[in-house]
Amino acid sequence: MSNITIRNTTAVPGLVIVSRAGTLSGRLPVNAYGSVSMPTSNSYTVKARVTMADGNTYSSGPVTFTSNSQDITAEVKQENGTFIFRLLQQAGTNPSGVTLHNHTKYPVTFQTSMNNNPLSSVTVVNDYNSGFVSTIENYSFKSIVDGVTSASIATTNTNATVNIFQDNEMVSDFVGYSVSFAD
Repeated sequence: MSNITIRNTTAVPGLVIVSRAGTLSGRLPVNAYGSVSMPTSNSYTVKARVTMADGNTYSSGPVTFTSNSQDITAEVKQENGTFIFRLLQQAGTNPSGVTLHNHTKYPVTFQTSMNNNPLSSVTVVNDYNSGFVSTIENYSFKSIVDGVTSASIATTNTNATVNIFQDNEMVSDFVGYSVSFAD
């Protein structure tokens, strides 16, 4: 399991704002001289829905996976005199995302979540089109210490260590704080 560790090397408690792929994913309090660990292993879930010509809306059951690369196909299948709307999973064809396919003749909306948090909603119009949801693990961090917000830093390293530290110079009457990656 991968973890990002955040260490506060200052005598003042702080808050670290974490974003993943541009979306806020956490506000982590860090005690003075303390540390917190943030798991970066992901579990993805995809559900879908389609409205047929008769006006009936069908929802699929969820598919769950931990791979950052997955192909998901929505289809309507006839079984025992009834229609079943379902999702099929296959190994991914794109190493950095989930490719969404529609094998119905009606638009399908795919709802993708990561670790039970909404990630994306994509509508694939028909079987000539596909959708894509990125799973690139790009994290950015900034700190708020003593009311001062640092500049952001970013990484794709899912085992990074982020340090909050006090700057060597004063800005007016304020002490500055920054974040950096440990060597």
